[in-house]
Amino acid sequence: MTMAKADKKPRGDSPLNRLGPDRQQAIADFADTHTLDETVKWLRDDGFSTSRTALSDWLSAWRLGAQLRRNESTVETVLREIKNPDWTPDQVQRAGQAFFSALALDQQDPKGWFLTQQLALKKEQLAFDQARFKEGLRTKLQAGLDAVAEAFKDNVPAMELYRQARAMVNKETA
Repeated sequence: MTMAKADKKPRGDSPLNRLGPDRQQAIADFADTHTLDETVKWLRDDGFSTSRTALSDWLSAWRLGAQLRRNESTVETVLREIKNPDWTPDQVQRAGQAFFSALALDQQDPKGWFLTQQLALKKEQLAFDQARFKEGLRTKLQAGLDAVAEAFKDNVPAMELYRQARAMVNKETA
């Protein structure tokens, strides 16, 4: 066999492809809550003959197409917003996070959902760790400068240099 089952697509001349969109939607809806065999029987009872394999291949392609159509409008919206010159990289990242989270939910993909949530948590943890590091650095610098101030308290030119250094530390660590 040269083509894996997952790669197989329905034939272009498939009778299922020639049905109208409303009928195709009805078949897909029925198949969502019934087995392939039940769906084939339901179609036969309605006068439409197809095989289990043909129905399976058609449903796979139809569901993929439906998913792509749902994603298309979301992607277009995100792309339109990303082109907004007022958007920051953080806003672009949040839009992507929301899109992929919604996609995982829509596809009932627990692994995809887990990964998108893990990424968001890691980003939050990194921001928290950076803020904590910055606060620790500020505290140590201020303590060091306080010790310098004590040593220079009687030296006017040295105290002026101390005030400048203190202002720089306060500005950089604010």
